[in-house]
Amino acid sequence: MEKPNPPPFEIYLMRHAHSGWPKPGERDFDRTLDERGIAEANAVARMAASSGFRPDLLLCSSAHRCRGTAASVIEAIDEDMPVQYLDELYNSHVETYLAIIRAQTVTRLMIIGHNPSIEVLLETMIGSDLTASTVPAGFPTAGFAALGHDHGNGPTRGPWQLKAFLSP
Repeated sequence: MEKPNPPPFEIYLMRHAHSGWPKPGERDFDRTLDERGIAEANAVARMAASSGFRPDLLLCSSAHRCRGTAASVIEAIDEDMPVQYLDELYNSHVETYLAIIRAQTVTRLMIIGHNPSIEVLLETMIGSDLTASTVPAGFPTAGFAALGHDHGNGPTRGPWQLKAFLSP
């Protein structure tokens, strides 16, 4: 898989916060955050804001639990943040996430999505060893990875680096 090259120079990956089990007759897509998930999303969003992680654009899966997570991020970071809800981020492979990232022109991009795609995307960007040591039990709900690109090697060269990992 080809890693995206900047822009963007910073990418923030966040897995949706904890959601409840589907109610009878409810689709997986419609699951909402439970009380634990709301608390997780609020906590991580506040940590991201206080750490200075401010995306120019937020791309979010259109699934309800991702929208709920995004609401916490928007409230904590910037209520005027541009947001796009994309059906393509729901139940898709990492190649879809990579194609969406490559199409962006902003400097700082945030994606709120689902596992396993978010974890595989992190591994694609920073390598399997660092991913395994950062999230040994898997990418947690409401986990937030901040990735930066090495500007010193020009706009299309250099590795992606893990700047921070936040979790509830």
